[in-house]
Amino acid sequence: MDFSLPLFLLKVSFASGVFFGFYLAFLRGKTFFQVNRFYLLYTLLISFCIPFIRSPISDQVTIGKGQFYSLIAQPVSSQVWNWQYENFLPLQESAVIYSFSFGDLFLIIYFAGILFFMTRLIRKFLGLARIIRNSDKIEREGQLTWTHPKVPVSSFFSYLFWNDNPTKEGKLLIAHEKVHMSQWHSSDIVLLEVSKIILWFNPVVNYMIREIRLLHEYIADETVVHQTQDKSAYLDVLKTHCITKAPTLTHHFSSFLKRRIQMLHRKRSSVYSYGYYLLF
Repeated sequence: MDFSLPLFLLKVSFASGVFFGFYLAFLRGKTFFQVNRFYLLYTLLISFCIPFIRSPISDQVTIGKGQFYSLIAQPVSSQVWNWQYENFLPLQESAVIYSFSFGDLFLIIYFAGILFFMTRLIRKFLGLARIIRNSDKIEREGQLTWTHPKVPVSSFFSYLFWNDNPTKEGKLLIAHEKVHMSQWHSSDIVLLEVSKIILWFNPVVNYMIREIRLLHEYIADETVVHQTQDKSAYLDVLKTHCITKAPTLTHHFSSFLKRRIQMLHRKRSSVYSYGYYLLF
């Protein structure tokens, strides 16, 4: 099977768009947060596998062997000029050495985008490494934290960041971040950030990152409320917590405060709502 990069990217983008559209239409408002989390992650992985699935139907609807790429690989100009004796002299068409095509332009733009977004992700990791290096290790509520005056309460994998300002809600904040850490929520973000490098032109990935982050917060809120059995006290913490800026790769307590408060007030979805997942 011949591999066509443009066709591969088109199929992945289309499939991810269909799956995410289904999520927005039927699943987004449901309180099955863990199921929705895995739905978004697995459908993204499935989207990358779909272009490699062969079937009689796909063979019939797929553009003929190599034709898709050939559509964008036509030479911009059939006339090639060569520098010789300080003059441009036209060569014979049979002697064409190289012609610039739209396919070449596509590859240049696509890999330039990959380089840009890869560089940006590397800078985010370096920024986190710098924060970790400049933080003080302090144990709070039985949990080792990395304390930095400019970093609010947040987490990234096994790193729990804190600032110098003590809060009476510290126990709840640490419990919230420990949910992110124990359930490996940061791995979801890294996976999506890598997917964003490959599909940097597809806005669906950005929306998926936002939805995954929101689901992570719902999961952490639900878990802490279940552990403490005191929803009103936890809601008070959310309502009085100030919005602060944190490193983009981290989970931080002050994100999506309004929507999290609304979700905690919402009645749990009926078990019959699981029927929507059967449609998928």
